[in-house]
Amino acid sequence: MEIKKITGLELNKGLNLVWEVFLQCEAFEYNRDGVREFRKFLDNKELFRIFNTYGAYIKNELVGVISIQDQQHICLLFVKKEYQNSGIGKSLFEYVMKNSPHKEITINSAISSVNIFKKLGFSVTDTEQFINEIKFIPMTFNKDRKLIQILKCRNKEIELGRHTLIMGILNVTPDSFSDGGQHQSVSEAVKHAKKMLEEGADIIDIGGESTRPGHTKITDEEEIERVVPVIKEVAKLGAIISIDTYKYTVAKAAFEAGAHILNDIWGLQYDNGEMAALVKEYDIPVIAMHNKNDKEYKEDIILSMKKFFRKTFDIANKYGIDKDTIILDPGIGFGKGIDENLEVLSRLQELRSMGRILLGCSRKRFIGTILNDIPPQKRAIGTVATTVCGIERGVDIVRVHDIVENKQAAMIADKIIRSW
Repeated sequence: MEIKKITGLELNKGLNLVWEVFLQCEAFEYNRDGVREFRKFLDNKELFRIFNTYGAYIKNELVGVISIQDQQHICLLFVKKEYQNSGIGKSLFEYVMKNSPHKEITINSAISSVNIFKKLGFSVTDTEQFINEIKFIPMTFNKDRKLIQILKCRNKEIELGRHTLIMGILNVTPDSFSDGGQHQSVSEAVKHAKKMLEEGADIIDIGGESTRPGHTKITDEEEIERVVPVIKEVAKLGAIISIDTYKYTVAKAAFEAGAHILNDIWGLQYDNGEMAALVKEYDIPVIAMHNKNDKEYKEDIILSMKKFFRKTFDIANKYGIDKDTIILDPGIGFGKGIDENLEVLSRLQELRSMGRILLGCSRKRFIGTILNDIPPQKRAIGTVATTVCGIERGVDIVRVHDIVENKQAAMIADKIIRSW
């Protein structure tokens, strides 16, 4: 696909495309006077001399058009009906966004298009307006919320936002709630890591201490003995590795062995800054999970979680850690009962404004409870449901045991939700 500025005859073709798509997809929202007003807008040649208009071409066929005023306000964004839901509108938007010097980009969205623009990262900024017989919703895109983010992970990188990443769980523990004891030997662990990579895992998350309810705490030394040999061998597979620990001594040993990401169930808040200092030293991205020691919330749960994450950001800032390298995990099952878990899942989009989100619901107890107490190994389909709900609400990474099922679900959900 080629995107280029259009003028003259190509601009006329572009405006004809806009009118055609408008009649097919949006005119039903307008009364007769509203349709006439939109046609009058398209016929105003003086306006389109002021606007910058760009066309998307596939094999020399004009298939999409975007017009922007002052490099800040999108006046038109239309894609041929037969090419919709294939990423063309998103590509046009990304093109003008990258070339705009402004922090914010605005649009007056047709009522039927609001959800489409939300998927692109726009937020509603006012109530429904009715001007010159045309109904619209004012929306704004803030560039601080990046569509696509390349996150450096030491000598590797991950791309956030283009498609959902799958983090495969590798517990080298005897007592994890779902797979404890299955991958305790180095050879068994490496074999399972290789299998998950072949099935489509993007990241392998290695943990040496169970954090299930009622788990037995182990010493730092024992945890290091469990994870370091596995990290060294899994690294030979070329995998991106995260270390699941809240102990900075374990994290340091894991980084030295080749881990690329820290997955911290206490969000840098377990110690007195030692973990944060270590993260800064190794320049490691952090998955910061929300956690608490009880399940009582004296205020709105999302508000409480936001306060927790702000504390994480304050710690990170103190040690010079870039906020954009922190991925937020809502901590499903940690300091939350079934009702809190379900509420957080239904409101994930409210956390998205703070940063990228990882969701970890895999095989958890609340899924088993809802599904008539089925055992953890039979909770894959329930997990898939949470994966799809999470993607729809802005999740970029899912941490799962069952790679194939969640990978396939994510691919379909991404095609529906991320491609436009």
